[in-house]
Amino acid sequence: MPIDADKQRYFWLAANDPVTATEPEPATYADSIIDPAIDLAEYMGYFRAALQLVGTDPNRENNRGDFIYISGWWLGLLGGTYQRGRGFTAPGSGLGSAGPTVGDLDAFDLDPNAPVVRLIDELKKKAQAGVDVRVLGWVSFSLLSTAPVPIPLLGALINPIVANAIQAKDPGGLVSLNGQTMNSIKKLREEPNAIPKGGMLNVIGHSAGAVHIKGAVIGRKADAAGKTEAIAFTGGLDLVDDRWAEMEHKPNPGWAPLPTSPPLPRIPRWHDVQAVMEGRAAQAFYNHFRDMWNENLRREAKRFNFEGQKLPSYVPGTEAVPDRLIEESLIPNPDPKLCHVQSLRTIPKLNYRWYNCLPENDPVSYAPNGLFEIKAAWKKAILGAQRFIYIEDQMYWGKEIMEWVNQTIRNQPNLRVILAMSGQADPNDPAFDDAEYLHESINVGLLGIENPPNPTRELSAAQRNQIRIFRLWGEPVLTADGFTVNAVTPVNAAETRLKTDQVLPPDSAPVAEDALKGKNLYVTDGAATWEVTGNLAATVGNPLVVKVDPHGAPPANGSVLRIYTVYGLVVHSKVTLIDDTWAMIGSANVARRSLYTDWEHCVSFIDEGGDRVRRFQGRLWGEHFKIPNLHLVYSLDEELGGWDADPAWRTTANFPPMPTRPAGVLGPPYLQPVPMPLPNRPMSDKTRTSANEIRDVDSRDEWGGVCPPSQ
Repeated sequence: MPIDADKQRYFWLAANDPVTATEPEPATYADSIIDPAIDLAEYMGYFRAALQLVGTDPNRENNRGDFIYISGWWLGLLGGTYQRGRGFTAPGSGLGSAGPTVGDLDAFDLDPNAPVVRLIDELKKKAQAGVDVRVLGWVSFSLLSTAPVPIPLLGALINPIVANAIQAKDPGGLVSLNGQTMNSIKKLREEPNAIPKGGMLNVIGHSAGAVHIKGAVIGRKADAAGKTEAIAFTGGLDLVDDRWAEMEHKPNPGWAPLPTSPPLPRIPRWHDVQAVMEGRAAQAFYNHFRDMWNENLRREAKRFNFEGQKLPSYVPGTEAVPDRLIEESLIPNPDPKLCHVQSLRTIPKLNYRWYNCLPENDPVSYAPNGLFEIKAAWKKAILGAQRFIYIEDQMYWGKEIMEWVNQTIRNQPNLRVILAMSGQADPNDPAFDDAEYLHESINVGLLGIENPPNPTRELSAAQRNQIRIFRLWGEPVLTADGFTVNAVTPVNAAETRLKTDQVLPPDSAPVAEDALKGKNLYVTDGAATWEVTGNLAATVGNPLVVKVDPHGAPPANGSVLRIYTVYGLVVHSKVTLIDDTWAMIGSANVARRSLYTDWEHCVSFIDEGGDRVRRFQGRLWGEHFKIPNLHLVYSLDEELGGWDADPAWRTTANFPPMPTRPAGVLGPPYLQPVPMPLPNRPMSDKTRTSANEIRDVDSRDEWGGVCPPSQ
């Protein structure tokens, strides 16, 4: 399809577009390149290369004008302990606060496969060399603020008590991760060369939201014509140590689940994508960073308690980010610049009730009614889909987004919809059962199952068959743990009990029965493997007895077994692909809060050459199917057929097979199908209230009221 026709179908072109007329047209750039970086190792390859190109002149003065700007939702530049409920200290009086405290562990490293190079040290070196280094890290001003809340009459009295209770509870672990961000900014400010004014706490978010933007822009000073070379990054990746993973999610090259395997320093369970913006599209993130930085400067600095001291959101003398004109990429790229790119933002509306339990924020000066560009562009592209919609996301709470997909399925009988979910929850998040949220979005929003039934929305059996949902699982990881089998007791065809040589020491807590059940644990003697299905209860001084599925032949008495596990991938990417023509990468989740309440940034792109989105799709799906560059081997019809054996999906006999685990390696399928509909868990009034007020807020609605600390 010609580029103009593609833009008409998938791109948001003007305010009078019937689908997107609610918002002004977003910034649009031609002559650009979007290189999707899959997983953090690939992203850091670009990032390290860019760092090496700024601040290179031995004369500090000649480097002035070079710049490194970073925005983070969570900055782990110094690491820190992440234990919810332990990131806050209140004095014995119950009033005031010493603020969060953190350790100094596992600082973010630019390349864990090389000698340690901490990003924070590199930023200090660049500042010493004269580079303009600025780091903008979000903190929740509402959770950590020491300012009075606007509760009439009693606010000044009860605010310290309420604030301490909320902070000590550490809702969502936000106090802990904000503590690491505050620690990163504090340490950056200790650099005497320039960074004191280049470390800022980003405090312009909604009271119930976040500034969720994770990205950077790196560039050189302008040339004689006033034009700047730069490269920019936006997506889902935080600069936090546990995000490290490489393409294909293999622990290390040549690994096999045998006792001779080398020790593994990391579990490569994270899956994410960052958009690399080159050419004029880098202007998009630069402008967004500039606007956020300068918006903070327009406001009086907020002061936070941190480790018993006051930490201001910015220090006196902090300068505004200047305008720059970006025309060329910092890193030469041989590919022609054929991408058309739209820079998409969510900026919340600050709309409060007359009384409130948390501090309020002022409207954004350049978007007093908010900006919801991501919502409009996403909707336009989904409704324009003809062949397939593919989404990767960590959460699928966005009923409205799923309703758009439902509408497209009803209009396009040949459409295929593929949703990729996490195989496990984000280990940094508190435990949370989101079954009611998923019922609302998938069963009601996507499948149209309403009560009472709505025949205009409910999908038929044939239409449901146009959808596939998968949880993604990674490679097996051999642990350092193991045991010797001291006795073998068959129970039935599905269970054998292994008495181990592992005796609970005196300082150990009792082990409950079946504490190991459902943990994706397996044991191997190097030749065969067995699934761990549970355990008997064990107390101090007694050996651990493990239950295994014998699979016909149990382990031998006296055998030495090693334990391995299969981790579900944490699908943290926020990616949508449509028709091999349009793609969107950014920080926005499939959630209402990403459409309306959290600050977000995404880029969408199409390509005059017609192959850049397809290349991205081939690399991304190729990782999941264990076939590198899938698009070079198969046609799109064949690739779509690879997602299911159903004849309705496989329109040709030549298709990539579903990937299977190597012989002798147990675990869930790499692509584990999720049956539809999901379990029937209608959203209760309590859950809906929590979603509307805390977890999945819509900033267009009035927000506030009395919020008990227990929430």
